[in-house]
Amino acid sequence: MKGRIKVIAQNKFAFPAFLLFISILSYGMLSPWMKFFHDEYSILWFHHRANDVTLFFEGNRPFLAYIYAPLLEILGSNSYLWSLFSILSQWFHALCLFWLVKEIWPNNDPLAIIASMLCIVYPAFQAQFASIMFGILFFLFSLFLLSLLFSLKALKGGENQTFLIITSLFFSFINLSTTEYFFTLEILRYIIIWLYLNKNQIQDLYKVFLRKSLPYLMLYPPMIGWRFFQQSVETTYNFNIGNQLSSISLPKFLNFSIDLIVDLWNVSIGAWIYALFPRHLLTDQSTMALIITLFFCSIVALLCFFYLRNLKSFEENTRGNNLFIFIFSLTAIIAAGIPFWIAKLPIGEHYAFSRWTIPFMLGANILIARLILLGNKSLFAVLLTSFMIAVGVGN
Repeated sequence: MKGRIKVIAQNKFAFPAFLLFISILSYGMLSPWMKFFHDEYSILWFHHRANDVTLFFEGNRPFLAYIYAPLLEILGSNSYLWSLFSILSQWFHALCLFWLVKEIWPNNDPLAIIASMLCIVYPAFQAQFASIMFGILFFLFSLFLLSLLFSLKALKGGENQTFLIITSLFFSFINLSTTEYFFTLEILRYIIIWLYLNKNQIQDLYKVFLRKSLPYLMLYPPMIGWRFFQQSVETTYNFNIGNQLSSISLPKFLNFSIDLIVDLWNVSIGAWIYALFPRHLLTDQSTMALIITLFFCSIVALLCFFYLRNLKSFEENTRGNNLFIFIFSLTAIIAAGIPFWIAKLPIGEHYAFSRWTIPFMLGANILIARLILLGNKSLFAVLLTSFMIAVGVGN
């Protein structure tokens, strides 16, 4: 029996299936009772009554309408289909993160596995019930991760190199033109290129780095300029970097530094600590709901434990590349927050503000996964991961 479990766990389709199971358990159990929320009613009204959803996005992310329009034609106002789309988009996003991390650090499968599992149940994001808005946002995040993945694969050469670069540029353009959520995460592409070239000890490193980065540099700086000049019609959040820099003072700088540190804590380690003490349990005490939640959490913890315990990769030493992993993850966390800090938007636990934690998922979950794997004890890593996934599902 134990041997059969190990064979199933090590099957190449087992992990994607397990991620999908966690996604369904986390977000699908109540989906039949979920309808629509907030801007989703306005989006549906413009689609069905005005027959033109682009009117909703005029003056606020106009190119995003071209992502919504075909999906609205297919899914319409069916809340069940939109819930399914949201569940699948969050699953696919976590799977893309797994592929990317596995490609960057090919000898560290546990890092990719834990980071993507944590990504599915990331507790700082509390607005996943709005399926139309955030299902599409996770779909766009997936395209961005695939863009980074294809850039890395293109560095290895081969017959598909040109196709990979073109596809990567196309996905990058979609990300840069439709939403500001992942705009500054684009700088991770150049870190990935540098890490790959440096690891393979390429001669004339700076020249090769510039040459390999050139296709993306032809896109990113012009898009930055376009964003600044068209900011007033691309987003409703107003900012003026010139005025902000000119008015800076020591007290303001110190306050900003404190806010930044608090935000970094809240989107990483703090998010999981707060998940152990969900505030709604203090104000909405339902004994039956708590019992059901604990029951499902126990099942999830056991399933995670048996699955991870039977993976061969968890028996291997995974302490290498610590410095690069920490540099990459911390850079990803800081880069994720730049658009929101510039616009002075609160990044908070409250669900209305938690949507701005989505870009932090990339760096925060890689960082936490690396911290889990710091020790040599694979059993400890398996137990802690299983517990955290159960807590995430419970939330």
